[in-house]
Amino acid sequence: MINHSNDIESILVLRFTQGDKKAFEEIYRHYSEALYKSLQRLTRSASIAEELLQESFIRLWSSRNQVQAGLPLKPFLFKIATNLVYDFFRKAARDRKLYVQLRDSIDVGEQAVVNSLEKKENDFLLNALLDTLPRQRRLVFKLSKLEGWTYDQISIELGISKSTISDHIVKANRFLHEYVRRNGELIIFTALCLPGSGN
Repeated sequence: MINHSNDIESILVLRFTQGDKKAFEEIYRHYSEALYKSLQRLTRSASIAEELLQESFIRLWSSRNQVQAGLPLKPFLFKIATNLVYDFFRKAARDRKLYVQLRDSIDVGEQAVVNSLEKKENDFLLNALLDTLPRQRRLVFKLSKLEGWTYDQISIELGISKSTISDHIVKANRFLHEYVRRNGELIIFTALCLPGSGN
């Protein structure tokens, strides 16, 4: 199983990219439950989520040569999944019968569905990437950048100094920018460009 060690995950991912099916099975066991829950929230359908989950891992296996060493695997996998969800809703919008079936759970128009899904995709992938950060750095980043807390509020809540908060923010931003630079993902720029509350 993938533990908290980045070295262990790196070795497992390397084995996976070399075609090791046991490594792939271990990756499936580790990520499938969280990915299924996210897909179910997006599609509001257990059966559709299950279908997209299986297709996501089939595509992950087929795309293993595209996985970049040294980068976290979770955002890559979740990107595959969200592309599948996006394609599914685009198809549903064209297929009137399927669209009617979905209308009760997605009670907005076609363009609103697309817009809503794009926002969910951004959040989906950003959270997947943030999940690879150390726990406190992830928490500090989310409180400051995503929830708008001031450094004073974070300091009181977490019992850490403002200089430590600043250090976490700087390192988290550096990590995210490096991911964008190396992986070409643009969707998380929204979070990267947020000013944060600072002092």
